[in-house]
Amino acid sequence: MLPGRGTLIPVEVFKTIGNFNQKKLPHYGADYEFSFRAKQAGYRLLIANRARVYAKLCVTGIDQLDKRIISHKECYELLFSPKSKINLFHCLNYVWLCSEKGYRYKNIFNRAKGILLGTICKTPFIYPFRFIMIMFSYAMKGAVKGTNFLVFCYPVRSDDIKRCGLSPRELVKYRLMSEVPYRGESFYRIDKKMEPALLKLSEKDRGRFLELKRVSGSYIHKLSIVFEKISLLLDGNKK
Repeated sequence: MLPGRGTLIPVEVFKTIGNFNQKKLPHYGADYEFSFRAKQAGYRLLIANRARVYAKLCVTGIDQLDKRIISHKECYELLFSPKSKINLFHCLNYVWLCSEKGYRYKNIFNRAKGILLGTICKTPFIYPFRFIMIMFSYAMKGAVKGTNFLVFCYPVRSDDIKRCGLSPRELVKYRLMSEVPYRGESFYRIDKKMEPALLKLSEKDRGRFLELKRVSGSYIHKLSIVFEKISLLLDGNKK
């Protein structure tokens, strides 16, 4: 991505992708989101290494305060002032607009957690309980990660792929699958947008892959992988 400061943008780009997102990003983040859209539209983002841009960043807005405890007024300004670099609504809008669909909620959770830990958790009333809140956030993150691993991330194992006469490394290379390592074991998730990549395979391998996809969708296969993952989780907890 590129910032707006010192960036030259051809008029053609505005005609193609529109203007800066003034409604959802009225101050910070609009330039990054704009360059993100430009890149998605096929434009190249270039940097002139010999060009120099000078700016006084300390006077451009309200930044996160490097204090152990902040006042309620400072907390309010950081969270809701349009001049704040960590304005809660603007930051979450930015994350939503610039994240891939599969990672939006995860990124919003992580960004919101970081903002709240740097603002509300530094106020005089909440600060004494900061450690408890941090531990709770880590517990929630672990629970979400464990649930996602058990329920959503269970297509096939490397043995299933080899049994169909295919190579896990080749399937990952062609972006037909993505690897999900966990506690020394590797599971593979079939890519939802794998149709274009199928054309790179031979007709024989294409038939094998479609058979693998059919096997991975059976409830018995899914249930066997869930039990295997439960055993991995229990073994990890024992260690």
